[in-house]
Amino acid sequence: MIRIASLAALLLAAEPAVAQEAPPARPKRTLISVGYGPDFGLFVETPLANPGPTVEAWVWNILSAPKQIPGATFDMTVSRERIDCAGWTRTQLYTDGFLGEAHLGRTPGGVRGEPLSGANEAVAGIVCGRVDVSKDAPIADVAAARALTAAHFKPQ
Repeated sequence: MIRIASLAALLLAAEPAVAQEAPPARPKRTLISVGYGPDFGLFVETPLANPGPTVEAWVWNILSAPKQIPGATFDMTVSRERIDCAGWTRTQLYTDGFLGEAHLGRTPGGVRGEPLSGANEAVAGIVCGRVDVSKDAPIADVAAARALTAAHFKPQ
């Protein structure tokens, strides 16, 4: 998952990235819910029909409440992941931090060739086409994913 130390570096020493794709304000495809952790919702774009042996994907990690680290507060991270569907590993290319709509900065990925497990394995199962999400309700955009996350964590 997201490592607080690397996120601190993101927020405190962020520099503009050159020749790197920015996280989409509106995803190119609808989102799919990967699931919920103890304090976050995890979402990916609906996978391509024929993903291929390696897939790049955006992963939205939306927190149930803003989190403070030294020097910054954030409520969402968006990471660009390269998933090796054949080797079942991932490389985190970079991660962007947000507070609401405000982009806080970017940090290079700290993960290279990591074997997939836990939430990352769930993401890979979807984007590599190993998990059928064709009957899952599509989520229109990040605002809708934020609303679902807030509803999930709303006290009963």
